[in-house]
Amino acid sequence: MQIIKGILYTFKAIGVKLKVIELRTGKSFNKAPFDQCVVTIGNFDGVHRGHQELLRLACDQAQKKKIASVALTFWPHPQEVLLGEDFQRLFGQEELIDKFARLGVEYLVIVNFTKELSQILPEEFYQDYLVKPLNPRTIVVGYNFRFGSKGAGDIKLLKALGEEESRQVLIVEPFRVNDQVVSSSEIKLLLASGNLSYANELLGDEYFICGQVQRGQEKGRELGFPTLNLYPQHVIVPQRGVYITTVEHSGKSYPSITNIGIRPTFYSNGQEVVESHLLNENPNWYGQSIKVNFLEFLRSEKKFNGVDELLSQIHIDVKLASEYFRKYEMGSFS
Repeated sequence: MQIIKGILYTFKAIGVKLKVIELRTGKSFNKAPFDQCVVTIGNFDGVHRGHQELLRLACDQAQKKKIASVALTFWPHPQEVLLGEDFQRLFGQEELIDKFARLGVEYLVIVNFTKELSQILPEEFYQDYLVKPLNPRTIVVGYNFRFGSKGAGDIKLLKALGEEESRQVLIVEPFRVNDQVVSSSEIKLLLASGNLSYANELLGDEYFICGQVQRGQEKGRELGFPTLNLYPQHVIVPQRGVYITTVEHSGKSYPSITNIGIRPTFYSNGQEVVESHLLNENPNWYGQSIKVNFLEFLRSEKKFNGVDELLSQIHIDVKLASEYFRKYEMGSFS
């Protein structure tokens, strides 16, 4: 199997430029735009603190050797292709790219994962997706790394293949917090159970959801608390309930409070929505992109006995959020 270099483009975040290369199966081969590199490989779902150890080592090695630092990942997720299920990632592709850029990686290689790719031998993957397109001097992988058809390739084989061509293979041991191995699946369980603070600790950053603001039923506006509504798909949504958040838009961040749920006081079978109320603003951002950062879980979703009871609770929630931001001296900031 040979690989063609697909799209090569630059993603900018906070002044950092990340070059993104998409690799797809094809009939001809084009080499990557660097001579040698240090590459780390993984699904990187969430780019959590365990993944960050891989990326940090790869970047350090690349800096010492004065060569390119590269992260290689797969899209869509292998489980989605092999099991035919709607695999819910922690973040969408654009958000994932943003996280890589902020961690200082120079190149991100996104391999289009297909059933055809899942059936190649480990040796084929090593040659066609690592050696030929990337020419790595050093390969950095996690302790449980597998590659090739049915995960037939393991660390022992990767080291043997590397030794044949004098390529260094470095293994990163599991990263632990409070004696617990950090993993994407654990973070998803924490988010689903409302344990946001611990999920954020394992992520190494606040969990967030991005999307375009869409019109809803405007129940919040009728109650005097207008909201910015998102309907995320294919990503994990935290437990239904009320959260202290910030909303980012056009380079500025705004204190906010966010409800996730189906609004059971009004609807018996409503569509799940992420609705954020800005504490000090009432903007018209319909159709525009925002990012909602989840800072603290306040309470679970509840069906109230009427609008008056709901309004009373909303006032309590907003007061708690306002006190939170005053405590940390967070207002509208850029």
